[in-house]
Amino acid sequence: MGFLKNFGIFDPSLIQVDGQTFLDEEQQAQLKTISETFPGISHSACQAEWLIFREVLLDLQEKCEQYVVPLKRAAEGTTLPNLRRIAHVAMVLPVSTADCERGFSAMKRIKTKQRNRLIDTTLNNLMMITLEGPSCQDMEAHLPGGCR
Repeated sequence: MGFLKNFGIFDPSLIQVDGQTFLDEEQQAQLKTISETFPGISHSACQAEWLIFREVLLDLQEKCEQYVVPLKRAAEGTTLPNLRRIAHVAMVLPVSTADCERGFSAMKRIKTKQRNRLIDTTLNNLMMITLEGPSCQDMEAHLPGGCR
């Protein structure tokens, strides 16, 4: 969870308005950790892009505009290529472990003491049915009228 904490550097509510035009030590460390984790991302370029990103956010705060639309545009454009790559990674990170925990609970219900000899493919199929339900195409062959 420590690594994910570094993404806090992009939290608009934590950006200071005091005229600071540089990254403090904690922000430097957070940005360095993030940039070094992803190959092909330059730390110095990330610093420069983050300062541009920060100015955009401060401008939006002054105008009381919503962050989502301009940030989405910045992430889609070529203005901030390194931060864009980091943003794409951040957007696919799970926000909770509920799905994982749901899977382990399902496995606990399926693989009991009496069913401890299930082979991996059978266990996988039973878990898929439990978690996702059977797909219509898979069931079509077994249904007399087909899938509707």
